Amino acid sequence: MRTTLRFVGLPEMILEKAVDVGLARSKTDALRMGIFALNKEYNLVKDVELAMVARKLEEEELGMKSSRKKYLSEKQALAKYRKEKALKKYSGGKISISEVADKAGMNIREFETYAVQHGFKSSYSIEDLESELK
Repeated sequence: MRTTLRFVGLPEMILEKAVDVGLARSKTDALRMGIFALNKEYNLVKDVELAMVARKLEEEELGMKSSRKKYLSEKQALAKYRKEKALKKYSGGKISISEVADKAGMNIREFETYAVQHGFKSSYSIEDLESELK
């Protein structure tokens, strides 16, 4: 969803302060954090992973209807969602490869292959390896 918002007064000051003190990288990130805090406080989306899988199923269904592909089962959609989510976390440097492989339901070698097939490029260099081996 893409939305343009204009804040003035206190909301604007709060967003700017969140960026200034380093809580958020941008005002957009600060808004995103606020939305997650809202959900945490009021439990609006009770099972986040299930809601995301449901959304993924809807997206897949629309795509498959237009291209006449086979539908994914709920189990397949959940596995696909977990792999994509794990790859995003790993690409962002937020999680180790063993943790991410486990979350994706794969072993490390399978996840490495999946990551490369989906465009992941490691920043780990030969120099890094040589440094670790010393």
